[in-house]
Amino acid sequence: MKRKNPIVALVIFLLAIGFSFMLYGIQESENLHFSLLGFIGGSSTQTLEEVDKFKLEVELNNNEKIDMLFHESQKDSSAKVVKKVGNQVEQITDEEALEEIDGIIESLPHPTDSKPLALIEAVLEELKFEQESIKDFELKMHLANGDKIKVELELDIKKAIQK
Repeated sequence: MKRKNPIVALVIFLLAIGFSFMLYGIQESENLHFSLLGFIGGSSTQTLEEVDKFKLEVELNNNEKIDMLFHESQKDSSAKVVKKVGNQVEQITDEEALEEIDGIIESLPHPTDSKPLALIEAVLEELKFEQESIKDFELKMHLANGDKIKVELELDIKKAIQK
């Protein structure tokens, strides 16, 4: 019985998701444009001041999970990071959470100048997660200029049981 290489399946799946995200983004917002000829890093990074809302959820195959939330309005702002490893939950808020979220946002290529997979790769690199360990990934950003970015990836590879 032939066994398919999970890495090849992951790459094909990520490319399909990236293409779908690109089409969705172009249809949903006239302000959201992707440069298909741009290099993978984009032309500039995003700053926290340019972001009104930020939500990141990453779940790994080993059930480790990280959630990052940031919201800023004229009235208030809040930041929270929740990390779950097994039964242990660590939650940080305020300035410490803001620093972690700012690190992620600054590591991103500018969302409107880059390819969708570049956003995923930048987040994973900043969090020091391997691509192969990702089970679920969701990134949502609302920029101060009105642009909205949404990237979702759910990967479910079931390995055959060898008898």
